Amino acid sequence: VQSGRSDLRMGVLYSGTSPDFCKFHNIPIRPSDAADALTAGSSRKVDVGRITYSEKNGEKTTAHFGCGVNVGLGGSVARTSNRLRRFTGDVIGTCIAVLYSVVVTRPVDLEIVVDGSPQRLSRVNNLSVLKNPFIASGLRLNLDLQTDDGSLVLFVVHGRTRTSVISVLPGFYSGKAVDRDDVVITKCSQLSIRSSERTEIEFDGDPRGILPADIEVLPRSLDLIGASK
Repeated sequence: VQSGRSDLRMGVLYSGTSPDFCKFHNIPIRPSDAADALTAGSSRKVDVGRITYSEKNGEKTTAHFGCGVNVGLGGSVARTSNRLRRFTGDVIGTCIAVLYSVVVTRPVDLEIVVDGSPQRLSRVNNLSVLKNPFIASGLRLNLDLQTDDGSLVLFVVHGRTRTSVISVLPGFYSGKAVDRDDVVITKCSQLSIRSSERTEIEFDGDPRGILPADIEVLPRSLDLIGASK
């Protein structure tokens, strides 16, 4: 996608820790099945996200994501879980990382523009911009997202104490956190995020840089081998 070449296709031979991208696109995880899907060669066009953000030295960078972007807890969760998983395994490592991050991460005030509509969000615990309802290591949200619907979902938890954030966590394992009245859920295609504070962003499982960030969906821009509805 970054190359701008429409003749290129992408396939996935999974060997990671959280197969969220593969789950969403119904790509086989078992190596022999994944190899069969790759050699069969059938593909379909799917959406990806584009994000322009600041490196820690202030330089602007544009990249692409297949799962989601997080502002708030996400950077600490990714960094901590990436360190722990080799010792604890995927699910336990992520769970410990989430609990640790709730304790050490301070809420931040954000200014966002969603499809042209400006909003202020105070004391944001975590803001997610998702192209995939599977977040990481068993964490998920019951969202109406399709692989090629041209949409992102904004999901925000804000204004909560550390204790009340922890009370929300079971809903991320059942998918039912979206049913709460005290969260923000909005479908969109473009989003800008700003903060007066130096605020870290994470996407697709790794801390990447800092705000400000501009995010958009690129409909059906990736030709993905082995993907199925």
